[in-house]
Amino acid sequence: MTLVNIQKRIGIVALLLILSVMAFAQKTDMNNVKISYTQLPLQPLDESIKTYKSVLSMDVTLENTDLNKLKNQYLKLQGYSKSEDQSDILIAVNFEDFQINKELITKDVFNVNQGKNVTGYYYKINCIYPVSLKLTSNDGATIFEQPIEHDEKLLNIDFEKWTYSTSELDSKFNAQQDELFKDLKNKCDKKALTEIKNTLASNFSYLEVTKKIKIASGKGKKMDYSDLESAILNMEKAFEMISSQSAPDDINTELNNAIAVWENALKESSSDKKARINEQITTMLYYNMGIAYWWMLDFTKAFENIEKASKYNSESNKPSSSNKKLIKKVSEEIADYKRRLEVHEKI
Repeated sequence: MTLVNIQKRIGIVALLLILSVMAFAQKTDMNNVKISYTQLPLQPLDESIKTYKSVLSMDVTLENTDLNKLKNQYLKLQGYSKSEDQSDILIAVNFEDFQINKELITKDVFNVNQGKNVTGYYYKINCIYPVSLKLTSNDGATIFEQPIEHDEKLLNIDFEKWTYSTSELDSKFNAQQDELFKDLKNKCDKKALTEIKNTLASNFSYLEVTKKIKIASGKGKKMDYSDLESAILNMEKAFEMISSQSAPDDINTELNNAIAVWENALKESSSDKKARINEQITTMLYYNMGIAYWWMLDFTKAFENIEKASKYNSESNKPSSSNKKLIKKVSEEIADYKRRLEVHEKI
């Protein structure tokens, strides 16, 4: 048998092995289940406060916009009435002067034309842009005050226009300074306004939230996951009931039905790749139960199952980075939801 024929046979055997593994490659099937609810503020305002007005002070360089448009888009409190006359609270946002400072950097660089190292020059740019958010009551008392932090990578950049003289560098910088100034300021403006909007929403607004939460089922050739699919239906029904503010006992019945399915499936959990409930699916069934307990407001069991999911994923033969990221995200969301309920003394 020739070497070529041997190599062909080895290739065919390898391919058949891969295909046989793939035939038993059970994996999770992620489903997006929609839920709507009112997000409670982290710093609820006094119950006497019903109205607000806002003032935005900034030099607008964003194209096709003005102060009123920006103010109406970013400076608002959901759940409160906006008033330009008498109001219970004032939202004041102040953007101070945007400044660009440059530092001359020298470095030995290779000059291709001269075939040797020569001294090169460029500017390191540091921007200063103070922005503040302040809420005051109608009697002038400060309710909330916070500086808005900018992205350091945005404020600190290199003007990498390598030159071999400072006069050439200044010429390039002066020619591009206005465009650089405008571009950096506009990026900072957009990010700061978005941060202000998010801060107002998270801390003070009663925000109507609709989100999609991932719930895991399973899929694989010659495998029956109808039980896990039935649990998805339970979760969909429970989330619909939460969205319509149905009775908690009815909601918990659906959530408990889903949990029962997952607990029963976990009895089959195995590290065998051919198992119906393999390591990846096991991880995500614990994750599922963490979500169900979250919406039953049983935060002890919610965190227990999320921690099991995280541990099981990290200790599996093939830890999943995407599962790790999703588990971490949900853990943070559960902690945030619990904190908001505690602030409002609902648990």
